[in-house]
Formats: sequence, C-alpha cells, structure tokens
Amino acid sequence: MRIKILCFALSAGLIGMISPSLAGAAPITVPSGAAPGSTYFLAFVTAGFTAATSSDIAYYDAFVAAEAAAQPELAALATTWRAIASTATFDPSTGTTLTVNAVTHIAVTGPVYNLRDQEVASGSADLFDGDTEHLIRFTASGAVSNINFTDNVWTGSDVFGMAIPIHTLGAFQPEYGEDSGGTSGTGNWIAQADDQLFGNEFRLNGISGPLTVPETPVPEPSSVLLFGTGILGVSLKR
Repeated sequence: MRIKILCFALSAGLIGMISPSLAGAAPITVPSGAAPGSTYFLAFVTAGFTAATSSDIAYYDAFVAAEAAAQPELAALATTWRAIASTATFDPSTGTTLTVNAVTHIAVTGPVYNLRDQEVASGSADLFDGDTEHLIRFTASGAVSNINFTDNVWTGSDVFGMAIPIHTLGAFQPEYGEDSGGTSGTGNWIAQADDQLFGNEFRLNGISGPLTVPETPVPEPSSVLLFGTGILGVSLKR
C-alpha cells in the first residue's frame, strides 16, 4: 500500500513539473533551449483591458508594467516592460507630431519567447515580418488569454511595427491585433483592422527589456523525469 501511495504521489508531482499547462503552473521566465549567457525577451498579453484614448505611449507602458509587477515571477526579473504599440502625439506649440513606432520602441535585439517557453520570433526582423513561430497568447500568470482567439489587442501598428497614420493609439479608430491568437503568417497578431472606436476596451501585448539566461542552466524536463525515476526506483527497492 505504501508503495502504491508513493508511486501515485511521485507521478502527480512529475506531471506538475513536466506539464505546467495541466497543473496551472507559474509562467516560465527562462527559455529551456537558450544558451547560458545569451539575451532573450519575454512577451505576454494582458489579462486586463483598456481603452485607446491616450496618445501617450507611457500610458500603455505603465499598463503592461503594472500587470508584470503584480506577478512575482516577472517582478523578480527586475526589467522594464513596454507595450508593443505605436502612438502619435501632436504638439501644438511646435506644430509637430512625435511618432513612436512599436518596432523601435521595444528595441528587440534577441529572440522573443512567450511565457510557456515557446519561441515567438528569433529577433526583431522575424517578429515584424508577418509571421510568428508561436503565438504570444499567454498572460503574465502563464494562463491562456482567450482559448477561443476572439479578443483583440490595441497596437496602432502595421505588420512591420510602424505607426499607421490616423490609426495609432489615441486616434479615433486605432489599429488592433487579434489577441496574439491570430494565425501565424498573417500578421493579424498586430495588424488586424482599424474599425473599432478608441473608447472600446481591448488588451495589450507587453514585452520585457533584454534578459540574460543564467550561467547555470535550468534543468530540462527530461532531467527532472530521470531524477524522479531514480527516486522511484530506490523507493520500490526499499
């Protein structure tokens, strides 16, 4: 009986470690396949919603940063968080418009991962070429943002991460993407349409500043399984 109980408990523990989605585990903040010392970025979609009435990029950055700060695993990274978005602010005193383009605003210089250890893009050019390797899709807690892929995210950007004139955030009808659930290869994750009013409330995509893979790599699931199997073998022998 003791052996059966031990086997069940150990199996449940291994499932939790190997299949985070089954156990509702915390977000994965260090990509398992990245080399120690390498640079990477993390992206997530907000669980909260906001209108797009502000033309100040700082508002959207603060929105995604607040969600990241509320998640202990992301707060522990001590990095900056920015919205993947574009704005245009008109300065009446000078008669000029300050444009913020998403591609330069987030300044990606390495691969981008979602919070389930999947590579979204290998770099900036790959992120803004209309195709993503995997969907951003997950919130700061690591949960699926919308399993039906029906929510929208404000972006104010075209597929290349550039501000769209008169459709930036803060404009009357800003550009929006498709909840990071748009099919890969279409660019819908960032440039779906501009037929929604800025007073509607949608999600935002957030991305970290540059992060570095620790020199001591995080154990891969196969190593955890091997370790657990060894413990089980010793317990059964006893």
